Amino acid sequence: MHLLSWKSKRSKSKDKVEFKIPRGLGGFSLGLLFFGLLSLLIFCSESEIFSSDTWSSPQVDYVFRLSGHVVKDGIDSVPLSPASGKATKIGFINRADFPVEIHWIDHNGTFGYLATLAKDHGQNFEAFVGQTLLVSEDNGTPFLYYTGEEETSDGAFGKGYITHD
Repeated sequence: MHLLSWKSKRSKSKDKVEFKIPRGLGGFSLGLLFFGLLSLLIFCSESEIFSSDTWSSPQVDYVFRLSGHVVKDGIDSVPLSPASGKATKIGFINRADFPVEIHWIDHNGTFGYLATLAKDHGQNFEAFVGQTLLVSEDNGTPFLYYTGEEETSDGAFGKGYITHD
């Protein structure tokens, strides 16, 4: 409506009738505009996306380096996991030149599959303190094992960097 009124004021031809907006209607449209801006402001202040703690600092995992143990004397040299333990988290990043498979070993020596990691890929897993995680080549030959360690008081958890010499 405001554009139509503005256009009719610009064209001063005598045969065209000038379109005028009643004063109350102009005030009403300005009120709607103000209400819309106020609603947007309230939405932005209430929304989590715009809160400073989510966009100003990146989401970072705090980790400490886990040492991998070489499997020298076959699968029988790998320790079994304890029957239970405190919950923790463990992560892996594959720095080997080939995909690797990650398995867990329970207290009876039973294997469970966790994931296959491609070269330069990583993943975090739920585990428990003392749990044994076995890393093998994609053909099933084990070459490293890790044991889950307790998270630190600041929430850092163990991360293993898988390499194969």
